[in-house]
Amino acid sequence: RRAMQTQYNKEHGITPQTIHKKVQDILERHREEKIEASQDELALLKRTHNIFVPEQRKAMIREMEKLMFEHAKNLEFEQAALIRDEIAKLKGNRDV
Repeated sequence: RRAMQTQYNKEHGITPQTIHKKVQDILERHREEKIEASQDELALLKRTHNIFVPEQRKAMIREMEKLMFEHAKNLEFEQAALIRDEIAKLKGNRDV
């Protein structure tokens, strides 16, 4: 397999080069993926509950609090803060 790749590279004038990526770029992408996953979880909760019905709104807030504490327990503080802000919006504290 390697011989075939070397031959192909030689025929097409390709010089293999090492990929240079900063560790910070990888960490940033990983952090963004986690935040997107949290936003997806919140969106799913919002789709499954009607926030205009008080009982469903309370149930959704309880589920979000469980999720928030789970993220905090796993040291995922950015995701927990995102959920905390959404809970505050649902409770009526729109300044968050």
